[in-house]
Amino acid sequence: MRARFPRSARWLVCLLMPVAISCGPSTPALTRAETAEQLVAALGACVPVSLGGGQTLSGSFVGLVAQELLIGGPFYSFGPSFGMNHDQIVCVVRAGGDCERVRECLGFTIEVVETCELAPRCDEDAVTFCTGGGAFGEPRMRVRQACAVHDLVCVASTDGSPRCALGTCPPSDAIVTTCNGRSLTTCSGGVLTTGTCRAGSECSETAGTCVGAGAACTRETCEGDVFVPCEPISGRTAGPIDCAALGMRCRGFGTLGAGCVAPDDAECGSGGGSCRDGVIEYCGHDGVRRAYDCVAHGFEGCVSDRCVPR
Repeated sequence: MRARFPRSARWLVCLLMPVAISCGPSTPALTRAETAEQLVAALGACVPVSLGGGQTLSGSFVGLVAQELLIGGPFYSFGPSFGMNHDQIVCVVRAGGDCERVRECLGFTIEVVETCELAPRCDEDAVTFCTGGGAFGEPRMRVRQACAVHDLVCVASTDGSPRCALGTCPPSDAIVTTCNGRSLTTCSGGVLTTGTCRAGSECSETAGTCVGAGAACTRETCEGDVFVPCEPISGRTAGPIDCAALGMRCRGFGTLGAGCVAPDDAECGSGGGSCRDGVIEYCGHDGVRRAYDCVAHGFEGCVSDRCVPR
């Protein structure tokens, strides 16, 4: 029987397939690396630093995003209270250099103001705060993050800081975690949050977090070009990472563990990038020289290793 997917899921498959495939007459297929690159560019150009933006097109960060796309689980954190889901990833990638659309995908608005309340607060189920207005002359902006986009509500913790969360819970000095399979619900500072442990790990009420669910281990290791993490709290392996799928190889470092590294024939060393005529040139996590054309993707241009919005 032929499998069917909802429309949003079909777009996700088109974005995350490791090889180019056709996803409609006007939508090019993207590899994981290209998806990661577009996400980093959009977040760096369009999202305030206070929400986790300001990310640059460095090989290490693009590689981290590609790794998250590869192994699944929580994708990218804008802070401790919420992260991007798959539909939002697809939305941001398809938005290109349209920063208004990127921000709409993530549920927040930015307003340039002359004065602004300094203390972050909850305002009609939105986390509201100010940014900018520093010594370098950047404009002061009021930012509103709509928690409803993530099916959450805005809650002020016992220290007064606002968060997007499931709701409130009894205030306590202790952090209380409840597990339901791989899902965990945490009560901290009167704020109730939830999350899902990635494949290869499990929820632990004793540890109050996700821990390894595999075989007993003492350090990270390589199995060929597969990196096998060793989760320190449980002393058990967590979900393996296929370094080869990232264009990398697994390398052991003796008692220091192991990790995914660029291949021996790498063209360059991983690092930040530089801007030239609207194109950011940088060294990828796989040691390949790469170029990202900010102008061709709808941005105004670039500065250093960040695209500049129109």
